[in-house]
Amino acid sequence: MRLSTIIPPYYRLRLDKKSYTPGLWVQYDLFLLVAFFTELLTPYFIWKGYLPASLRWVGDVATILVIVLAVLRMLVFNRIPKAAVLILGLSTLGIASAVLQGQGLSATLWGWMRMFKYPMMGLYAYQHPYWPEKLAGQLWRFCMWLLAANLLFQLWQYLNGQTPGDDLAGTFGRRGVGPLIFFLAFVICLALGNWLVTGNWRVLLFALGCGMAASALSEIKAFPAVLVLLGLGTLSVHMIRGGQVRRLIIYVVSFVVISYAFISLYNIVIAEGRGKRRFEEYLNLETTLEYLDTDGGRGGGRYRLGRNFALRYGWNIIQQDGVTFLFGTGLGSRSSSVSLGIAGQGLLQGYYGLTSGTSLLVMMQEMGMTGLAAFAGVVLWLVGRLWREAMRAQHTDLAILLYGTLLFTLFWPFWLWYHRVWDFAVPMILYWCVLGFVLNQVQRVEPAGEEVA
Repeated sequence: MRLSTIIPPYYRLRLDKKSYTPGLWVQYDLFLLVAFFTELLTPYFIWKGYLPASLRWVGDVATILVIVLAVLRMLVFNRIPKAAVLILGLSTLGIASAVLQGQGLSATLWGWMRMFKYPMMGLYAYQHPYWPEKLAGQLWRFCMWLLAANLLFQLWQYLNGQTPGDDLAGTFGRRGVGPLIFFLAFVICLALGNWLVTGNWRVLLFALGCGMAASALSEIKAFPAVLVLLGLGTLSVHMIRGGQVRRLIIYVVSFVVISYAFISLYNIVIAEGRGKRRFEEYLNLETTLEYLDTDGGRGGGRYRLGRNFALRYGWNIIQQDGVTFLFGTGLGSRSSSVSLGIAGQGLLQGYYGLTSGTSLLVMMQEMGMTGLAAFAGVVLWLVGRLWREAMRAQHTDLAILLYGTLLFTLFWPFWLWYHRVWDFAVPMILYWCVLGFVLNQVQRVEPAGEEVA
């Protein structure tokens, strides 16, 4: 008896008996929607006490169901994607390393969830058999509207007396500046993809303007650096494609104007409004290195590890022996959960309490050089595949998503070095699910236009 007769895929249910067309909750996938909107909307309202803290677990439950369904789809389709094989291999090595370190099962499983849940969601989106035809256009437009809506929420916070800084992050809630900057980066990547495909500078200016205002309100000092990186990356793609030079005039002017406007707004809202340093002072090399190299200083009960210090600290940790260098100290060794009372061995035995550090530090310590090399290989493969598919894409909206995802993928080394990007649910769900969606779309049709069996 085939498994599909025992566990029929829920997306094949005939909800509309006349046309047999899947309902909207199936087309857009209920579980992904629940996970995304729970992570997007609950942080602020839980912080303010309007919703119970336990509600945030709804998103985790939806994520677990997505992972389970992703595995069931492999069994039903009798096909295991190569990405799943890679995840299985890294999981086996990571769990074995954790066991050898004497770490408990709960901490190890929690570490696995934190490390692989978003790639599994992307794999789930890749396997989805029925995405709406217009979803590509709806996705990038939805991200633009979401960017504007979050900025309006930030302005509402500001007008109601919220102090500019880490807590003025819109629906991302208390200390929501981390996920906000990566959300801004991903949406700007989509706007840049739109510019590459259509030459539409209005969408680009809209995204840059909203991102500038949102960053100034939430005191994101890295915003100009992100603009420079994404700007240079897009410029390189445009020139490699043989793009027109005259299109670059508005492009360059836009970036210069937005950067200047951000610095001016930052000085007005943050420097003058709160008595902090003017933005120009952060351009001093000594000040910047001092900020990046700090090795402690408790803030809010946790250490603040500088980005460069976190990199050196992780490198020193895996130098213990050859096995640790290759495979790390195991999944979950640098993960913790206050709600569940879980902490990995790496945190308990380290010098800096439960401070997890940047995602690069976490990946380096938990998976060693093998894990980092595997991820680097995946990134290189994705860049090549996304570039190839973007160059031959016939669908404008799909091409926008391909170029936008390509730009975000190009800068994974910076994202991992800069912050705990792997823990930020909203931008990670967006990125991995859009990635899974575009790969789903391009693998359905061969270059000649014939459908793939």
